[in-house]
Amino acid sequence: MDKAPKYLAAFDFDHTIVNDNSDIVVRDLIPKSFTIPDDIKQLYSAEHGWTQYMAEIFKILHELNVSKNEIVAAITSINEVTGIIELIRNLVEMNFEIIIISDSNMEFIRSWCEANGITNLIEKVYTNPANFTEDGLLTIQPFHKQTTCSMSQMNLCKGQVLDEHIARKAADQITFDKVFYVGDGRNDYCPITRLRTEDFGCARVGFKLVQLLAESTVVKAETLLWDNGNDLLKQIKEKI
Repeated sequence: MDKAPKYLAAFDFDHTIVNDNSDIVVRDLIPKSFTIPDDIKQLYSAEHGWTQYMAEIFKILHELNVSKNEIVAAITSINEVTGIIELIRNLVEMNFEIIIISDSNMEFIRSWCEANGITNLIEKVYTNPANFTEDGLLTIQPFHKQTTCSMSQMNLCKGQVLDEHIARKAADQITFDKVFYVGDGRNDYCPITRLRTEDFGCARVGFKLVQLLAESTVVKAETLLWDNGNDLLKQIKEKI
């Protein structure tokens, strides 16, 4: 960017940029005839077990000879939330810095962004590290291990990530006039509780975050409800 961005937009990925849950899309590559073992299913419901659960799912896919190409094809075939790519392009032109904070993983997000031509518009992606081994096994690690935020999973406190990003920018003499956090789910609530009165928590209609913001007594930021990228762009333009 030629000049320091005036605004920051932080996006969740699943059900916010892509119109599905990328982990579930890939899990569904397991044939219906295959039964996921109970001990792995139990990781799914464990309080902090999701990333570990997905690591086991990726092992099953590898054992069933589901290839890297098949996994990447499943991810890149997920539709965008209507208008979201156009929204991101517009925000960059409006002097926004764009980051993604997601409990998906780096392989999924990188593949999708590359396939949809927006990689160069994203300043930074904060998500669980993931890599394909030479023989095609997708491995995943937790982004971090946090024990301070009870609102978040152990492997990712989005609020902490957002705070740290803003602090690093401030150390480089870059401050944001307004911050917009765009998400849909329960784990998007914490970062919005960290925002200032001049900032905006943007919750997708029909998802859990709307209810959490409506019931909140601690959020200082203004709430914007959005259904697609087009109506969110219109609202953001009005606010800046």
